[in-house]
Amino acid sequence: MKLSTPLTVLLISIMAGLVYGSKFDDWCGLHFGYVKKPWALCGGARYRYDDPKQGILNWDLTPQTACKPVHIDPKAIPFCCSGTAHDEVQEVAQKAKTFDADKVDKECHRLA
Repeated sequence: MKLSTPLTVLLISIMAGLVYGSKFDDWCGLHFGYVKKPWALCGGARYRYDDPKQGILNWDLTPQTACKPVHIDPKAIPFCCSGTAHDEVQEVAQKAKTFDADKVDKECHRLA
């Protein structure tokens, strides 16, 4: 229950467009630093056979600074990810990097 209040505040802020970019990185570091996952990314899911009922095949992740607020782009799901995942996304210079869904489950915390 300790996490539910800060997470609720974050989600309301995201929907209002108040939290993105470096402020979001700071939020991730503050709330998830204890699991060494302080870096913010966002992304959209790719489904097997383009059917959400079939499950997520992989994620296209991009640095949070390249993402629009959720109220503008509802497909920009926010994540706090490991430094490794963050570095891999940064290597492609603000373009989406495709990650296997299992890797995202291990390396990232989905925030919405």
